[in-house]
Amino acid sequence: MENNSAISVTGLVAGYDNTTIIDGVDFDAKDKEISIIVGPNGSGKSTLLKCMFGLATIHSGSVRFGSRDITHMQPHTIAREGIAYLPQVKNVFTNLSVDENLKMAAYTLDSKGYEQRNEHVYETFPQLVRHRGDRANTLSGGERQMLAMGMALVRMPQVMMFDEPTANLSPKLAGEVLDKVAHVRDSFGITVILVEQNVKRALAFGNSVTILANGKVAFSGSSEEVRAQPELCKTYLGISQ
Repeated sequence: MENNSAISVTGLVAGYDNTTIIDGVDFDAKDKEISIIVGPNGSGKSTLLKCMFGLATIHSGSVRFGSRDITHMQPHTIAREGIAYLPQVKNVFTNLSVDENLKMAAYTLDSKGYEQRNEHVYETFPQLVRHRGDRANTLSGGERQMLAMGMALVRMPQVMMFDEPTANLSPKLAGEVLDKVAHVRDSFGITVILVEQNVKRALAFGNSVTILANGKVAFSGSSEEVRAQPELCKTYLGISQ
């Protein structure tokens, strides 16, 4: 594994219980870059994220976080190691306020550490300031995604993994959420791994792209290399250059 790899997946065969969803996948996320995972529905994108966070059954292969083997670690241990995973749904406590959600996320921090991190969150997501006392179930879809990102950010992870954060959002809100994803990388030096349905937008700011199809890697390279292959984009991503 190269020294600048934050997470490296090698020969991964995995799924759920005895079912195999991804078969022989190699994936590499470079430190402080945005790595995009795209592909048709059912290609194994979400499963790959879950493998890296201990939520899927790994039959063979390995997952490394820096120099550490985290292949069979439990999710709570992986979170303590410095990896945050934001699922597409159920990523906030809907019956708690915005402030209470952030406090729940920061349960391991002392009060001084929490106050400093909390300030960073509200500076990063000013849209949430006026909703501090509001329950999360009153927020818009975009605001909920920003709260979920804030909950991860309060722990200052080394890696943040997003599973389709713009799903069901308007184009305007989707753009705002993806801009915040880029901001997290640029301002805090956090490595980002992003499964995204908005392929054109993701290609515009991602450093590297992995295309999955039928549980296997169909392509891995830079965003520029993907855009330079229109047939690849049309076949696997359904977009025309």
